[in-house]
Amino acid sequence: MRPCVVAAVVAVSLIASATFGAASWPPPDVTGFVACAPKPEYPPFALKHGFRGTGIFLMRVHIPSGRVTQVIVGRGTGHKMLDAAAVKTLLSWRFKPGTVPYRKIT
Repeated sequence: MRPCVVAAVVAVSLIASATFGAASWPPPDVTGFVACAPKPEYPPFALKHGFRGTGIFLMRVHIPSGRVTQVIVGRGTGHKMLDAAAVKTLLSWRFKPGTVPYRKIT
């Protein structure tokens, strides 16, 4: 079994509103595996100009350590700066070592 895997598809909603802080974080489908999942920082320019979007991001996780080693934008938010903020944040996520199941993505 390879030590790295694309482990989860995570829909990250970046919406500048009061509901942003109230949203379930991390998404419920990965909560049992997550050790650390900081929220994305909303880029000030995007906030000022009302940029919003939802994207789908694939994360490659090093199973033994739980560290996210790569994030692939599956479907962008429609704004490159929101995508970049999501990717930067997801790279800082940590999963509980050894808990993420291996999934081969073809």
